[in-house]
Amino acid sequence: MMGRTSQAILAIAIVLVFASPGFGQESVAVWRGAKAGLGSGGATKTPATPPTNPAGPATPGNQTNTSQPGGNQSVDPGQQILAPNTFEDMSIPTIAAQLSLVSNVTVIADTSISSEQTISFAHAEETLEGVLKKLALAAGGAEVIRIDARTFLITLLKKDSPLFFQYAESQVYRTKNEKAENVFPLLSKQVQDFVTVRNETSTLMVTAPKALLTVIMKQIEMIDRPARQIVVEAMITELEVVNGSETGFSWSWKNFAVDNGLIAQYSKATFEDVAKLKALIIANKARLRAQPRLAAFEGRMSEFFVGQETYFSILSGNVNFPTAQIQKIDSGVKLKFTALVGDDGWITLDLQPEVSDAVANNAGNPTTTIRRANTQVRVRSGETIAIGGMMQDSDKRRVTKLPILGDIPLIGELFRQTTTEKKTTEVIMLITPHVGQGLSLKK
Repeated sequence: MMGRTSQAILAIAIVLVFASPGFGQESVAVWRGAKAGLGSGGATKTPATPPTNPAGPATPGNQTNTSQPGGNQSVDPGQQILAPNTFEDMSIPTIAAQLSLVSNVTVIADTSISSEQTISFAHAEETLEGVLKKLALAAGGAEVIRIDARTFLITLLKKDSPLFFQYAESQVYRTKNEKAENVFPLLSKQVQDFVTVRNETSTLMVTAPKALLTVIMKQIEMIDRPARQIVVEAMITELEVVNGSETGFSWSWKNFAVDNGLIAQYSKATFEDVAKLKALIIANKARLRAQPRLAAFEGRMSEFFVGQETYFSILSGNVNFPTAQIQKIDSGVKLKFTALVGDDGWITLDLQPEVSDAVANNAGNPTTTIRRANTQVRVRSGETIAIGGMMQDSDKRRVTKLPILGDIPLIGELFRQTTTEKKTTEVIMLITPHVGQGLSLKK
């Protein structure tokens, strides 16, 4: 009887093993239990069923958590809901370690986060990512970087941190319109530490976490935009005031007006004024000193100079052993300007014109006469503005004599004649700016 019962149980166990692989382990257990029962009198023991919701490990610290990280695996670990918690007098690395335990993810505090400084931190019922962002702010403005699906890093984004280059990315930007050395100072102070400039190739190397890298690259692209081009035409003339009176030359100045309570507007020179000035030049009653035409990018200073470099020897030092020094003096016409174009079409010009002449006095030392102006005006593209009133009084001495006889001492005065001519000259400048072709302005 006992032999038949044992054979029947063994047959049932074999059938269960081959018929249902998922229950193989249970079938073997049944078979082993049956074999043991037979050995002790034939009673069969059924194994205990494990609990469906076993209690998890005790939550560390003073905190309670109702999240079930092991439940729905399709939920993003960063979006799991954490129960309200309070952390009293703990360091950031310690809080990060406890959040790792309750959320079943890895939260790491970088070495840039001090482990000696403690804080009190509390959060409401919210997602893990929300809790980590608040913890990063409590750490002094740190950032939360997601390394992978189940790893988060809290860091102050310091380049000397050993982990910085583990999560940072690099990108090279070659400037198209501005020099790299001019772009760098315009970047936000907070991101300049992540940018390296190479002036030789006008490139910027950006090394930062992906999100910050995108922000920095957008800033660089906004700065490196093509500047508008301004063309400035100038006609610089010098004429005697008496000639101006004889020809009826006059200015069509109107009263100054104030625009928006800040900038004075100047009336432009009329076509008649320009025509009369050109007539004086043709009649040799006015001298055309320069007529430059310059093109420049807006916002950048441009300079024009036409004249001569005069060198003078100046003696200095001991009388018995004087030292001769060569000094250079530039004289002629110089024009410096900076132009800005507003969206309304007005051009703001910062003008610094200068006219100078260098002559030697009776002692042989140089004397320089300078007429200079420094002004800011607003004008439309194609309109002409005038700068005048820079007058100068000069004495011109002329000696007429008979050859040889006029050079004889004492009696030479009888054979030569000296006349002194006084004259007043005025420098007049006509400036006409143009916005470069191919550039559009907002109306």
